Order: sequence, then structure tokens, then C-alpha cells
Amino acid sequence: GERLWPRHGALHRRLAPLADAAVAGFSLSAQILQSLRRIEAWILWIAVDVLAIGLFWSRELFLTSGLYAIFLVMSVVGLIEWRRKLTDVIVLHGAESTGKTTLGRELASAHGALFLPEFGRT
Repeated sequence: GERLWPRHGALHRRLAPLADAAVAGFSLSAQILQSLRRIEAWILWIAVDVLAIGLFWSRELFLTSGLYAIFLVMSVVGLIEWRRKLTDVIVLHGAESTGKTTLGRELASAHGALFLPEFGRT
């Protein structure tokens, strides 16, 4: 076969079907997580981009590798921004006149968070 198709052997050695499948499968998984608005999507995108950069670089597809390097930067920035914007919500529940409002104000002040006073009593 090598004599009939001399370049086929070189091309075949550069193929990486498992790595290609991993990039495609992980990309699909990351997209599903992204549509569900899960922060884990960014971590998976970072892994996909790192894998794809190496894969395409090894195939001498430098522009495609560069494109995935840009995607990698975008994924890292996305992860940082999402983590920065994450907010935890603390709800204080209990009987009247037990200090929930005072405690809530102090917690918000200590953590630089927004304090929302109670909105109604039953």
C-alpha cells in the first residue's frame, strides 16, 4: 500500500481519531452544560481548547491551533467573570424579634454583599 499511495502512510500517522472524537464529544458536552448555565462548562471548554491546540499543532494546522488558543483565552476570561459574578444567597428564617434583620445587615456588611430587608410578614 505504501508504494501505491506514498503520502497515505504519512497522512495516516498524523491522524488522531480518538483525539478528534474527544474534542467533538467534550465540545458537545460543554455546549450542553453552557445551555444549562453551569459553571463547569467553562472548565470543560478550557480542557477542550488545550486538547485541540495540541492536536491541531501536531497536524501542522497552525491557524486552527491559533484559533483554539483564542478560544482558550475567551474560556479563561469567561470562567473568571462567572466566578466573580457568582453570588450566594443567605436566607434567614425564624420568628419575629429574634435578630434576623440585625444579623442579616452584619453578614452583608462583613461580606460586601447586598442586604435585602424582609418584604412582608404573615
